[in-house]
Amino acid sequence: MEAAEETNPHCCWPGIVSLSYCWQSKEHPDPRCEQLLLLPGYIRWIMANRGKYGKEPDFVLFIDFFSLYQGARTPQEEQLFKEGLYGMDVLYGHRGILT
Repeated sequence: MEAAEETNPHCCWPGIVSLSYCWQSKEHPDPRCEQLLLLPGYIRWIMANRGKYGKEPDFVLFIDFFSLYQGARTPQEEQLFKEGLYGMDVLYGHRGILT
């Protein structure tokens, strides 16, 4: 990453971070909050490193489990879920987003 930072520091410290991880059980992705407990340290690391490159420490954090309806959904929730899936490629595939 250092070489990329030297040529274009903006590519490495985006304003959007997308987080997804393997579910630990069928019913819940993180039933013992193991992943959740790691999140504050990760957020502090991103904020500190964004500041090193002259960027504001603020950023948007997208967590798919919290941002999209999971499990059984009402018709309205199903529609919103499908609309959310439609833009997923941008949230995880755009070169300006840290995943």
